[in-house]
Amino acid sequence: MRKRYAESGRTDGIRHSLSTPGTIDSLKLPRRSKNVDNKEFFAEHVHRYIVYRDIESALQKYERRILNELRFRGLENDFFKDKTVIDIGTGFQALTVAKMGARQVYHLDQSAAQIAWMHAYCAESGISNVVSVECDITREIPIDAKADTVLVFGIWHHLENGNAFMRNLCPLLNEKEAQIWMRVYRSGSWSRWLVGHLRKLTGHLDPRTVRQTLEARFAGHGIGQWIGDLLDDFFAPVWKAFHPDQFAIEGVSRFVDYEGWDYNFNEKDENFRVDFHITPQNRADFENFVFPATGVDQYTLPVGQNEFPASEALKRFTRDFGNGSAYLLGERLITLYELVRAKPPFDPYTRKHAPAERCGTASKRLEGLTEILESFEKDA
Repeated sequence: MRKRYAESGRTDGIRHSLSTPGTIDSLKLPRRSKNVDNKEFFAEHVHRYIVYRDIESALQKYERRILNELRFRGLENDFFKDKTVIDIGTGFQALTVAKMGARQVYHLDQSAAQIAWMHAYCAESGISNVVSVECDITREIPIDAKADTVLVFGIWHHLENGNAFMRNLCPLLNEKEAQIWMRVYRSGSWSRWLVGHLRKLTGHLDPRTVRQTLEARFAGHGIGQWIGDLLDDFFAPVWKAFHPDQFAIEGVSRFVDYEGWDYNFNEKDENFRVDFHITPQNRADFENFVFPATGVDQYTLPVGQNEFPASEALKRFTRDFGNGSAYLLGERLITLYELVRAKPPFDPYTRKHAPAERCGTASKRLEGLTEILESFEKDA
């Protein structure tokens, strides 16, 4: 028996500029030294690297992702045809499912800049079945819809109050049948565990300073996804990791890739997928379920047989390895992040990346962490 965890569109080849007033490049955010709850954080610091630097490549990437999500679930490519869909995030998934034949797509985002960009893109591209709405989904969802499918990919772990979001979403679901698809950060995976520790230090840094360091260090390397992932992991105002069992609702939940481990530092996915299939027969169970507000604390997570090497490595894991310099601390955290997510090696002659080498065992990863931290001590 699973244990319950306590709470601890179209592409038409048009190149689109980001310099339009009200969109990404025109954002003027106040300078802050610590993580803040700012609705434009992802537009300003993350998505400018992951999606907005090359719109057509981003659209192709998101189409591949949606096709993969369909494949994981054993569904055909025409699954979205004639459906009403709600998508939360940048809107690139909304554009993809619109292209796949959805009747109506509601795109929700709290970023005014990203909503403005979507309005401009859809108007220029002649896309009429995507409606973009600026809102905080934990406060209200101001649309009149009866959705067949809701896409919540990469969202839950950044919500302060996910349960409030679900309460707002319930009235918008098709009464006959609806599905909610989620992809969530996986507690106990190597990357989430290490990021949980890195975030104890990143609060001492300004994301703009780290961005400047990254752009100077990797200028022309074409690794926007890696840079965006780093900024997300380091500075997202809300960052949580969950165990799949926290989302188990008998007769409602379906785990696309369920594994029950509490920690696993080997080659395991850093996310998990859970779907909710809601019908008249189980709707009350879904509506009465209290969704987890709190993830699993990676900083205190027991790691079994790896407890000793992990604790030995983490004895060296203090902000002192910045030697009082925010710049040096940022440099060293960037170096450590390559243990979270390998950066593909760059060949300056071919201007291409070789496949990233993967360090796939717990012992090798912990050895690598210890070696890097020891090198910081020697350089002190």
